[in-house]
Amino acid sequence: MRLGGYSALVDPQSVVAGIYKQYQEVEYDAAGNMIISERHRHRYEVNPEYVAILKDHGLTFSGYYTREDNTQLMEFIEISDHPFFVATQAHPEFKSRLENAHPLFTGFISACIEQSKMLSERVSSVVAIQASSQLAM
Repeated sequence: MRLGGYSALVDPQSVVAGIYKQYQEVEYDAAGNMIISERHRHRYEVNPEYVAILKDHGLTFSGYYTREDNTQLMEFIEISDHPFFVATQAHPEFKSRLENAHPLFTGFISACIEQSKMLSERVSSVVAIQASSQLAM
């Protein structure tokens, strides 16, 4: 069981990295790699034997923690062609406050608002097309 804070090395091109950069200061190690520290309380891990298979089927592992035996434990996953599919092994609610929401929550709400705007624009376009075709009759 993993309890407490763990640091993950995060792919700088990932959605997760973009969210953290946008909503909080991020840390970098000596090699310039982005490091995100989150709190944990869980017993489950992604089986490292399945990581390659899952990657081949479209899942992106955008952050990982390296154990002392050099096993990489997946911390963040995402699906790049989805409006917002981000998941973490950590518990962001442990660090979230009403006046200072966790970056993953803020990123999710922002993605929902963006999707809502896009849907509204599509609906407006359809309504405008229908109205103009009725006027042409």
